[in-house]
Amino acid sequence: MPNRITPPDQDQRNLALNVGGSYIVQAPAGSGKTTLLVERYLNLLMIVQRPEEILAITFTKAAAAEMKARILATLNEDSELARRVSQRDAAMDWKIRYNPGRLKIQTIDSFAKELATQIPGLHSVSGMDIAKDAKPLYEAAAQSLLGQLYSDNPAKNYIADFLAMLDNDANTAQRLLIAMLTKRDQWLDLTSHLSRQASENSAQIANYVNAALEELHNDILAPLHNAITENDEAMLVTIADQTGLEPEWPAILPLLLTQKFEFRNRLSKTEHEAFLDKEFKAQVAQWITSLKERGLQSVLGNYQQLPSFEISATDQERILVVSICLSLAAIELEKIFQRQRVIDFNGILMRAVTGLRDEDEPTDLALHWDYRIKHMLIDEFQDTSHSQYRFFSLLTEGWQADDGCTFFAVGDPMQSIYRFRDADVSIFDQCREHGIGSIALTPLNLTANFRSCKSLVQWNNELFNDLLPAQGTSRLGAVTFSAATPIQGDEPKTALSCKYFPEETLEIQAIVAQIEALITRDSNASIGILCRARNHLPDLLQALQTANIDSQGTDIDPLAKEPIIQDLMSLHRILLQPSDQLSWFSLLRSPMIGASLTTLEVLASGEEISDAINELGTSQAEFARLKDALNWAEPKLYEYPLCEVLEGCWIRLGGMDAYAEEHIVHAMRWFELLEAEGLNGYDCDQVNIAVNQLYAQPVQAAQVQIMTIHKSKGLEFDHVFLPFLSKRMASDSPSLMLWQPSSEGLLVGVNGDPIHSWLKHEEKIRSDNEKKRLLYVACTRAKLGLFVSYSIEENKSAIGLAKHLEDYAEADLSSPTPTLLATKPTGSERSGTDAEIAPAKLLVHLPRDYAFGATVTGADTSADKGLEEVAKAAENPASNPFELALGNLIHKALAWLADTHAITQGHSSALAKVRARLPSWIEQSGSDVSQWQALEAQAYQHLGITLLSESGQWVLSAHNNAYCEWPLTGVIGNSVRSLILDRCFVADGVIWIIDYKSATPSEDTSANENLERFFAQECQRYYSQLADYKTVVSALYKNDLPVRCALFFTGLGQLKEL
Repeated sequence: MPNRITPPDQDQRNLALNVGGSYIVQAPAGSGKTTLLVERYLNLLMIVQRPEEILAITFTKAAAAEMKARILATLNEDSELARRVSQRDAAMDWKIRYNPGRLKIQTIDSFAKELATQIPGLHSVSGMDIAKDAKPLYEAAAQSLLGQLYSDNPAKNYIADFLAMLDNDANTAQRLLIAMLTKRDQWLDLTSHLSRQASENSAQIANYVNAALEELHNDILAPLHNAITENDEAMLVTIADQTGLEPEWPAILPLLLTQKFEFRNRLSKTEHEAFLDKEFKAQVAQWITSLKERGLQSVLGNYQQLPSFEISATDQERILVVSICLSLAAIELEKIFQRQRVIDFNGILMRAVTGLRDEDEPTDLALHWDYRIKHMLIDEFQDTSHSQYRFFSLLTEGWQADDGCTFFAVGDPMQSIYRFRDADVSIFDQCREHGIGSIALTPLNLTANFRSCKSLVQWNNELFNDLLPAQGTSRLGAVTFSAATPIQGDEPKTALSCKYFPEETLEIQAIVAQIEALITRDSNASIGILCRARNHLPDLLQALQTANIDSQGTDIDPLAKEPIIQDLMSLHRILLQPSDQLSWFSLLRSPMIGASLTTLEVLASGEEISDAINELGTSQAEFARLKDALNWAEPKLYEYPLCEVLEGCWIRLGGMDAYAEEHIVHAMRWFELLEAEGLNGYDCDQVNIAVNQLYAQPVQAAQVQIMTIHKSKGLEFDHVFLPFLSKRMASDSPSLMLWQPSSEGLLVGVNGDPIHSWLKHEEKIRSDNEKKRLLYVACTRAKLGLFVSYSIEENKSAIGLAKHLEDYAEADLSSPTPTLLATKPTGSERSGTDAEIAPAKLLVHLPRDYAFGATVTGADTSADKGLEEVAKAAENPASNPFELALGNLIHKALAWLADTHAITQGHSSALAKVRARLPSWIEQSGSDVSQWQALEAQAYQHLGITLLSESGQWVLSAHNNAYCEWPLTGVIGNSVRSLILDRCFVADGVIWIIDYKSATPSEDTSANENLERFFAQECQRYYSQLADYKTVVSALYKNDLPVRCALFFTGLGQLKEL
């Protein structure tokens, strides 16, 4: 066994595990921060009286689930820490492995909701639903406020003034109000405070703002005063003498700087006629060169944009008007929340904060949680917003330095990329310096990089040492660079390139060629393509598809844009709103009907389209099928669940046969969504809103993963491609109000005034700094290979992220050479391989004479069961609840083993990993607590037998077109049947359907005769069930391959074909 490498920051890691101290840890990419969090959590378990005394907050649900799973998995490891924690668990009778819910590892939204539910009175969110899309609620609140313009509301004059500020453009007013309501947790206290202060003292707003303006001027002018020389002062006088201007910087700067606040490259009479004097012009040009070389461009640019020392009366009044209107809009939104019993995530966090503080005193709820929580761990602390920081501060408000309570935050300012969620990276630095509340935090710095090979770490160090400042101004998002130390060496597979191309087509060709080469060299290597925006990808996705490269997008393709979903939405509207003519035409052009344009013209000329379809149904088969399906569905619309009616109608129209298998999966997601919507499913607009929040998910994992850089946060790939870095991003929408607290006052401005312009300038600086950090996140996802590229026209300067790479990129003007690259076989070359066998591709439309349903021998065709959902046959007709729970648990575990390919790590490793997850699965199942230990023990025995058996390993291995717990809906006889297949895959030219059985013989199995009798009985028992499975799968795959069915007995490790 190789010796474990001791990282250079081991002393910092050791300190982080000191459970008596509070720390804030800067942990760069690949430094193992999750492992550190898990180890600290386990060490804290050694000192607490209850696991609930530890609260861990993660950024995402996935991160929370991973952390909990790693803690539970660690408890099963053969290590000193695991043994000590297990002993503590047993001594305190916690039973963590059987009660994983006692580990409080949550997202901040989840914990805030838990807390807000306990608030008494009007502020409680108990019984309120979380709005999936709150925009309609914001729209209603904005409309309600603006609608009070002609009411008796005393505030109508403020509303009138607000509209007048926007040239009485109600649409613009509504849009700006909606944008502000989405982040009201950031400003509601501010606007309420300003409104109250102004009502008591009309000059109070001016006092606040003027104090902040004075502080701002001092901050901006200080570096200028420190940098100017006697020669600079003399030049101001010289220019003043030549131009007649005042010898002051504000008067002279317009001559030196462009409208973009950059030094002028040339001087002409356009700026001032004094530049006609060549000697004077040369003198000023030389001075500009000197100022530029001394790094004063940004200082002087900031100076030129500074607002005046005092706020004007007009701007003061505008701030008051906007503050009052925003506060009123928030009140209208709160009324809507109460009426509809819904709330958004911001509302939950705001109520949680309210529940922790009443005026200036902690509430009973705050004292209750102060008693319960003794230790807090915060992950991704660099992306904390101000409202979240206040929440954490209130939770720890009662803590003292010597009471044993600890606060532990970990993050990486260089990976702070969530400004659009109001994250402020300066909070991290603020806590490093001042702690949180009364708790001092000891700063720690990790430097080891366990992820990337040596050359990649060194390249990133060099690049970002140039891009990120040595000394940052965190208020403006200028994060100080911290170099990483590589732990891994280089490998033969290591690759690094940074290239630019004269056109995007060549860039795409090079990317595709490189990916093909990587796949040929290593078919198991993980490849990530990361982009800044989804709309950058269409041409590359098409090129990958043309090259026959399997790729998978994560949240790339909106589900609503899938043709099969659009057809389902049309069918949905037709059943609920038969007069919607556009939906009729959309459905008629779908693959299920395939009506010609001529037919549509005829239908469009008629008065009632449904009557015309009934008439066409007497002579044309496809319209007869449509008529029959609708007639079947209409009387059932309000008698059965809507999702079942829609699914049954869609199947009768031929939906299962009209689309390729990958599109059928999208349809199943739509039906699941419709079921989840409940009564809201009868509102077509509401369903449309819900669908628009989903993305199409691939059927199977692919070697090439495609996602945005933000989505890649926390992930890693063997090889990473960063294409199209010269593409522009959409600019931020203008904000109605901007603000920045200062130590002396408050800098606040309304859109259009000088202070707002300055704050907008600062926001642009923050945005530019975050773009550099976004590039850092992308580059640090790579383990072995990094391929950075962009396109730039000849004689043009790089833009976007590419402008930061000009000194590192080399030109690539040649097209890739196809003859040097191995490509996947196509056409007849693939005919004999399993890998390319797939269900039928998308049809233009079904045959005109397509007939719904097929009679199956032995099937019950005596009556149309229509919507009766046929559940999977039980394991044993006489099974008790324990046996049923055991079977469900084994099924879940086997699905996880197959989906994760855990068996590739060896059966021992796979068994250990799945065993660590059994307790949480048992808890989620709702099984009787008294049976948990027995369930885990028996499931573990079955899984061990399965993983050790040759048949079990074959069933769980990676296969082509493989599925686990595959939901299918098909037609058996005249019945719509919903089926779930445990395992289905293609192997050796055969489609295999495997059904898991946890049953074992009750009699002595020592005799082969008795065992064979048991197998024969079980095969006979489930013959009809497997026949149904075979019928549906054969229809789906168009009988391209033979279908074989087998039972796999998990407790015996044997496979028996029927």
